[in-house]
Amino acid sequence: FQMTSQPDLTIRWEIEEIDQMVDGSVKESPAYFASGLMWKVVAKKEGRVVNIRLNCDCEREQTNWNCDAEVNANAFHESGTTAKRSRFEKFRDSIRSTAEAFTFRDAALEAGYAKDGTSTVEFSIFINHVVGIRELPVLSDFSTPDHLSNVILVV
Repeated sequence: FQMTSQPDLTIRWEIEEIDQMVDGSVKESPAYFASGLMWKVVAKKEGRVVNIRLNCDCEREQTNWNCDAEVNANAFHESGTTAKRSRFEKFRDSIRSTAEAFTFRDAALEAGYAKDGTSTVEFSIFINHVVGIRELPVLSDFSTPDHLSNVILVV
């Protein structure tokens, strides 16, 4: 992989009560936005394992987009009093509309990956190229759009 030094987005999620999940149950991280796409991590209990997936643009209705991204996936385990980065995987994929992009299998329930029912996963996302997404401008209460005329309102 040829990645820049800083990821476009890093999602670190502590999955609470992972040891209490029953078959078919799902937990989702909060949504994060990068390069006009929504990114979310999903944990789903399937049989004896919990599969961790990084989903891209999960709930939006835009179609015909494509994102070429590289991802470093990490699970953390406890060693004494410190969490150590372990289980490291790299993925590269060209993601299309509403695809489950990357699966980090079995990480959550392997020995040492859950402490007190909590497992921590981290995805560092390097976005190489996005096609078909229009990023909306971010306006705050204090920003002034270009070409705005001053107007006086008489009541």
